[in-house]
Amino acid sequence: MRELPVPAHFDPDRVGEVWRVPYKDRAREATAWAAQHGIRRAAEDSFRVCLLAVDDNRRLGTNTGLIEKLLTHYTDEADAAFERYVAAGMQWPTFATSS
Repeated sequence: MRELPVPAHFDPDRVGEVWRVPYKDRAREATAWAAQHGIRRAAEDSFRVCLLAVDDNRRLGTNTGLIEKLLTHYTDEADAAFERYVAAGMQWPTFATSS
């Protein structure tokens, strides 16, 4: 895997600080940085990664229902993505299992 340089705006001395992020500038810089390093948009990449983080803080889940809300939201999003995938005529991969 190739290594990419750290973007110019990164300042390791400010990692512990909170500051205003100039998002419009960062978006413009990110587009140029990606083009400079030959990085395509994620939507154009065939490799997909899904990260599901689960916080086992039972009080948070019980009192606020936050975990249930997040899981429901992302499950709905995954279902919608699957439906778009199938509607586009793509074959959903299946994996053989051995008993």
